[in-house]
Amino acid sequence: MPCSGLTGANLKEPIEECTWYTGLPFIPHLDSLPSFNRITDGPVRLPIVDKYKDMGTVILGKLESGFIAKAQQLVMMPNRVRLSIGHSSVLESIHYTSVQETLSQFTCTF
Repeated sequence: MPCSGLTGANLKEPIEECTWYTGLPFIPHLDSLPSFNRITDGPVRLPIVDKYKDMGTVILGKLESGFIAKAQQLVMMPNRVRLSIGHSSVLESIHYTSVQETLSQFTCTF
């Protein structure tokens, strides 16, 4: 797929210079991809993106599988550090409505 982030070529609109390419431009192509369902009944997998200290340790990550609830006990790998979920900004912002379905779609802060 020919495209340029620098010039914006073939990002939203097709370009005339590449008549050999008959597919969609980049952004419409991304929009046309099927969405996938995350596994909510599997093990918790949350790649850690960042951490900082602010009234305790705060961990940022995107929940890839499983679900998280307050007071849940987890083990952080590969060091096998045990932790307990005491606070989650996502849990509080959705007010516990369909937690298992909703949590798998957000970036979480603990």
